[in-house]
Amino acid sequence: MSRAFRLASDLEPGISVRRSVARRLAMTEDAPEFTCARMQTSISAMLDGELSEEDALILQAHLSTCPACASEVALLEQVADSVRALPEVELPFGLERRIRTAIAREEQGVLSLGWLRRLFQPRMAPGMATALAGATLVVGFWLGRLYPQAPVAAPVAVAPPAEPPVVARRMVAPNTTIRVTEQPAPVRVKPHRRPDAPARRAPEPRRVAA
Repeated sequence: MSRAFRLASDLEPGISVRRSVARRLAMTEDAPEFTCARMQTSISAMLDGELSEEDALILQAHLSTCPACASEVALLEQVADSVRALPEVELPFGLERRIRTAIAREEQGVLSLGWLRRLFQPRMAPGMATALAGATLVVGFWLGRLYPQAPVAAPVAVAPPAEPPVVARRMVAPNTTIRVTEQPAPVRVKPHRRPDAPARRAPEPRRVAA
């Protein structure tokens, strides 16, 4: 664990400076007791054995009364033991110089295009394909939440065409003989014409006997 912290400090000197300043500020307060926040600033120094005897006693007193900090320290100690158990690997020649150069360019705000070219080399294709697929799914889900689809209008029920009215028919029992009687055609009666009255004759004059 200490080797990992020292490597990070060597690559970026600002890390060790900030750690030292934070530790000194935490230990020069009016109240020398450790709090949870102060313990976080000195946890790396405690794991590396860089705390003074007085600070270590104060820290142990705090851990004896704070189960949360004690549990966190126990977990970090397990991680440190796992790191110490790893075999040492010889770094490739020039790796440290390239890392320092990259950090310096990043601090100056200069982005080297060579890093981009090496990022998209064919040997990185499988990993990049997986990363791009995951990013595509995330972006698609986010866009779906941001721009939901318009609601689809519900289909309107159309009433079926009205059926013609059914005329009730008189039900006839089966095997029933129906007689159809033909009605005689109506007789046309000529209107009776009254005969003309005979013309009246003028009365003859009576003859008087002489």
